[in-house]
Amino acid sequence: MLTRRGWLVRVYCACTWHYCAREGDAQIASQTGLSREQLYRSFSKTGNPTLKTTISVMKALGIELTAKVHA
Repeated sequence: MLTRRGWLVRVYCACTWHYCAREGDAQIASQTGLSREQLYRSFSKTGNPTLKTTISVMKALGIELTAKVHA
């Protein structure tokens, strides 16, 4: 059974890969400096993308990551 964190990671990877596919994986690979194979591995069902990979793909897609302190 997946933990909440594991579930969120899988949902995030699936959504990110969906956007990569829509935008064109070759274009995203070019913009991030990653190979298409690295993108496939990172955002696959069993993938575990690093923060660096995640941020570079999000930047290429025009998505911003923000952090918020909970009171």
